Amino acid sequence: MQVLRGEISEDSYLGGILERTGWDLGLASLKRMVRDNFHVRIEGSLDILREVAKAYHVAVLSDHVREWVPYIRSIHPFLDIFDDRFYSFELGKTKSDPTVFPVVLRSLGYQPQECLFIDDRIQNVRSAESIGLPSIHFRDARQLRTDLERRQVLL
Repeated sequence: MQVLRGEISEDSYLGGILERTGWDLGLASLKRMVRDNFHVRIEGSLDILREVAKAYHVAVLSDHVREWVPYIRSIHPFLDIFDDRFYSFELGKTKSDPTVFPVVLRSLGYQPQECLFIDDRIQNVRSAESIGLPSIHFRDARQLRTDLERRQVLL
């Protein structure tokens, strides 16, 4: 959590993992392995994002390490679709902490009931709902589309 909140660097975090586990690989190899995970794309999700962004203000709140963001932006240009981007390392809080949502909402100028939070981690969905932020637990693009249509976000 410290690395996601921007309290320690990626090198410090990953170096600590290597030290604790005794894995026989270098820091550069571990960093490459971490970045390889960012290449996973969920079929159909980008189409939904584009549709929603045509009609609504869209923002991303992401739990990420400071050093990851430039790489992620380089391989995922769709992040430019978002009107606003908020990262845990900038906010000093992750999505599992309900106090992060009022900070983001104030910055955006919205009340919880005016927004919809979508996340793939149920813990984060429950965190958002605990402050009155309507939420959808994302499992796949088909389910998301169905949920958005049911809420009349997409027609």
